[in-house]
This record gives sequence, structure tokens and C-alpha cells, in this order.
Amino acid sequence: MLKPKTLIPILAVVLVVAFVAYVLVAPNTMWKPVYIRFDNSPAAAEAQAAASATPTEPPKTAEAARKNEVIPYKPGEGIMYSLGTKIVNLAEPGGRRYLQVGIVLECLPSDAGFYDLKGEARKKAEEEEKAKLDVLRPVIEDAAISLLTSRTYAEIFTVEGKNQLKQAMLSEINGVLGYEKVAAIYFTEFLVQ
Repeated sequence: MLKPKTLIPILAVVLVVAFVAYVLVAPNTMWKPVYIRFDNSPAAAEAQAAASATPTEPPKTAEAARKNEVIPYKPGEGIMYSLGTKIVNLAEPGGRRYLQVGIVLECLPSDAGFYDLKGEARKKAEEEEKAKLDVLRPVIEDAAISLLTSRTYAEIFTVEGKNQLKQAMLSEINGVLGYEKVAAIYFTEFLVQ
């Protein structure tokens, strides 16, 4: 018969191995303390490389692209367009987790002279730009919600995960708009339960 001094370490090792096997082998429809997803496809590698790449030139808006004019991006000085707070279910087995996130888009102006405007002139220019975005708001919100609901807790709970989510959302929204109107995305609140 085994002595307690040898039995306890053996049982501890067996329990750890059983736990790891459960996490790795059990289907994702069952509850697990940690969900692991492996994505080694070439498309995932390309998407991650594209998300981490930094643009070499400032993005163009539709109007600037027509004029072949590059609108400079001045962080924090663009047009702030709030999408409000979104509450969505995450792509977790059983839908047990949800995300509450406040989203603000920083958009590029149609004219580079926007940054020189002051007071009422700037406010009027901002309102005109926001009116253009209001027409497209359902499309923008659909893109944002679709992207948010496709993510899991494991993908977004780290700072790096949030930054990747912002980059993916930036690409997705600019993709549905057909041009690079959105320069940055800010999360004003971020709660996962």
C-alpha cells in the first residue's frame, strides 16, 4: 500500500492531467473554466499581420479621394461620432457572457481646412459631417454589432485583444463605408460579464 507522502503528489498530478485533458478535449458546448481556440489558418495569420501593420500615409475620405487630396489625421481633433452603448452576447458556448461597450468613432473631415475652423464655423462643419454619417448609421451599427458578437471573452479581455478589436472594427466600418472615413475608434466603457 502507498504511503500518504507518495499518494498525495500522485493524486495531485492525476488531477492536473485530468483537468488539462478536460479543457482541451471536452466540446465547447460544455462549461469549462477556460475556452481554448486554435486558429492556425493562413487567413488568420494574414489578418493578424494586417491588423498590426501601421499605415504609411494618412487615409483618404471619399471627397478627398475624388480630388486626390490626402486629409491629414490629427488625433483627437477629428469629428467625434458616438454610436452609444451596445450590449451584445459574446460568441461563447451557451451565450453565457455579454459585452457592454460604448463606442465613439473619430472621423476625418471632408475638407482639410476643417482643422483651421473655430467656433460656430467648426460646429456647423461638424454637424454637416455628422448628418452624412447619420444616414449610414444603420450600416455602421450593423458592422460593429456583427463584429462584437463574433468575438469570445478570451479574445477581448486583454489590452491587446481590445486593440485588435478596435483595428478590426476600424477596417470593418471603413470597408462597409467604401472609403476611409473613420480614423480611430474609442471605447468609452467596456464591461464583460
